[in-house]
Amino acid sequence: MGEKSQHGTVVVGLCNGRLRLRWSYQGKRYCLPLGLPDSKVNRIVSQGKAAIIEADLFTGNFDQTLTKYKPQRQQSLSNLSIQELLRQFTEYKRRSLETQSLSKFKALRKPIADFFGEKAVVSIDEESADDFRFYLS
Repeated sequence: MGEKSQHGTVVVGLCNGRLRLRWSYQGKRYCLPLGLPDSKVNRIVSQGKAAIIEADLFTGNFDQTLTKYKPQRQQSLSNLSIQELLRQFTEYKRRSLETQSLSKFKALRKPIADFFGEKAVVSIDEESADDFRFYLS
C-alpha cells in the first residue's frame, strides 16, 4: 500500500499479507511489523496500536526502540520454551478437544522435556523436529 503518513500520523499498511505500522519522527522513518494477517479485527487492533504511538509522539513519550509497541508475543517468544508452548497450547485447546486428544498432548510433555529440555521455541529448527520424531519412534 502506498499510503504516505503526515508528520505524527501512523499509517496501517500491508506487507506480504501482514499488517504493519509506518510513520516518521524527527526525520527518521519507522516501520513496525505486527505479524497479524489482514482482517477486520486485526485492523482495529492495529489502529489502536497506531493511536498509542501517535499519542506518545504528541506527548514526547515516544519509545524509539519500539519495545513498548511490539506485540507481546514477539517480545516473549525468544524466551518461550517448547515445554511452555505445549502447556499453553494444551490449555488453550482444552475446551475444544476430545478427552483422548487432550491426553495425547499431555503424554507429549515428558518426551518433550527429556529431549528438548528448556530449549527456546525459536531455536528449534526442522532438523531438531525430525530428530524428535525419530526419538519418539
